[in-house]
Formats: sequence, structure tokens, C-alpha cells
Amino acid sequence: MLLEYIVPLLITVCLAAAALLLLRAMGVPADGSVEIIITGDEDVENIENTVAMAKRLGQRYFSNARVYIRGSDSTYVNALCKRYGVLKKQ
Repeated sequence: MLLEYIVPLLITVCLAAAALLLLRAMGVPADGSVEIIITGDEDVENIENTVAMAKRLGQRYFSNARVYIRGSDSTYVNALCKRYGVLKKQ
């Protein structure tokens, strides 16, 4: 009778430990340097969303990620660089 309670409890504890281990492993950013380059010449409306997403994903998955905007020298691109802390690539 005691085995009927211990075996399912042991299986549950092992599954919970495996799930926690997987969640912790996925949350750690990888070591390395990554450059994400976005073209600033196309579709002005989508550039801001692309820059914000690239910045967020770069910081989440890599410990040292830099985002660059390549292209035109417009005031909109310069404002995006200031707002999101992105550099211009010539």
C-alpha cells in the first residue's frame, strides 16, 4: 500500500525537477558576440518594430548583442538610433 503512494509521488517529483531544469537552461543568454544589422532604406513604418524586436531578442538570447541600422541618413533613422540605443553602420 505504501508503494502505491511513493511511486507516483517519486515520478511527479522527477518530472517537476526536469521541467525546472529545462526552464532554467532556456533562460540563460548564450555567451558570444552578435551583430544584428537592419536595413533602414525600406518600409519606414516597419523599421521601428524591427529595431525594438531585434534589441529585445538580442538581449534575451545573447550576452553581448549589438544592433545596427544601415542605410539612409534620415531624421527618422537618427531618432530611432537615439531612442533605442542603436548604432548606425555605414
